[in-house]
Amino acid sequence: MGQVIRCAWRGEVSLMKRRVFEKQSAVSLMKRRVFEKQSAVSLMKRRVFEKQSAVSLMKRRVFEKQSAVSLMKRRVFEKQSAVSLMKRRVFEKQSAVSLIRVD
Repeated sequence: MGQVIRCAWRGEVSLMKRRVFEKQSAVSLMKRRVFEKQSAVSLMKRRVFEKQSAVSLMKRRVFEKQSAVSLMKRRVFEKQSAVSLMKRRVFEKQSAVSLIRVD
């Protein structure tokens, strides 16, 4: 009778151990799924970051081109100003010559 009880007890313990193992396996599976989802989220975040970086690079290039255009415009303005100054000086000299001739 004692052996029957021991066998029954061992059977129950084995059953409990198997259930614990199954629950641990289920928990491990859930943890793996959570990890996979986190990995997928991390991948998506990295892709978003890469796209934002590409956009930032494009914006910087646009800004650089706009800056280059502004610089060229400023140089054109400076040259036009220099030409205007030279024309004014020529006009002043011609006016001075005209005054001398009149006198």
